[in-house]
Amino acid sequence: MSTGSNPYTQGGQWNSPHPAYTSPAFGALPFSPTIASPSVVTFQFAPAYVGSAASPLNSTVMDSTASYFVITTTYGMMGQPVVTSFAAASTGTQFASIEWREPHPIVTIRNRVQGEDAARWLMRSGDRR
Repeated sequence: MSTGSNPYTQGGQWNSPHPAYTSPAFGALPFSPTIASPSVVTFQFAPAYVGSAASPLNSTVMDSTASYFVITTTYGMMGQPVVTSFAAASTGTQFASIEWREPHPIVTIRNRVQGEDAARWLMRSGDRR
């Protein structure tokens, strides 16, 4: 049986004793090179400002190549957190905040969640954690 008219053999898949390992759709679909993506990305919490202590509530979240966002927290008279804000590191634009109120914190995410009780907001999240 000849494989000359089989379009899948154009990539050399079945027409030699050592077939090339190409897609069966070779020639039928547009080609784009495979782009390697990291399987693990490690983020670091660095001090938000020079001279400040590193703390997740006052930090810059970054990896080995870039800073992503800045977390800053204001504190009340007794040292308790009052508001934690999240801003883009590149522009300084705030995109989220947490108001530390009793009995539940209030979460705000720009263009998504406006001042919602964290307990209700978490129930709506996909994994409900």
